[in-house]
Amino acid sequence: MSEQKKKNKVTLIIYLIGIPLCVAVAYFASLQGEKSVTELNNYHGFSLVASENETDGSLKNRVEYYTYSDSFNPSVLEELCKKKMKLYKKNMDFNSYNMVVFSSSQYVVRSKYPIGAKYGNELDKLKHIKAFFIYKPYNNFSELSYYEENAAESIGVRKNIQ
Repeated sequence: MSEQKKKNKVTLIIYLIGIPLCVAVAYFASLQGEKSVTELNNYHGFSLVASENETDGSLKNRVEYYTYSDSFNPSVLEELCKKKMKLYKKNMDFNSYNMVVFSSSQYVVRSKYPIGAKYGNELDKLKHIKAFFIYKPYNNFSELSYYEENAAESIGVRKNIQ
């Protein structure tokens, strides 16, 4: 068999086996990613209520709104934040990932300000917020702020999440 025919045969094998194999691997990897995101929708008493992408000029931020059931547990929230950081670590689509934790789903509402302002002077909304989390993947900055009562009536405890 000539050298050219061998090369053509190898190329054909790559096309027939390699490309479908890569497509299958990518498909199953995406399913695993979706599964891990879905598993974090309800995480030990913390439940995802809504999410959105927010634009602030040329910046795009991801905002997720959570509630908690039973008693508020900062340690569990910290674990959830770490898991979210892993998901968004290599995602450069967003300037930041943000989580707002409300006391109940009936109070979940978007701020009139960009998320970086943490609801500014909207006291009626701040009275129902228990925690804020921000993660900026481009410089690995993260901060969890949670409140004994709520964001309007308590001084926040701030933690850098690693």
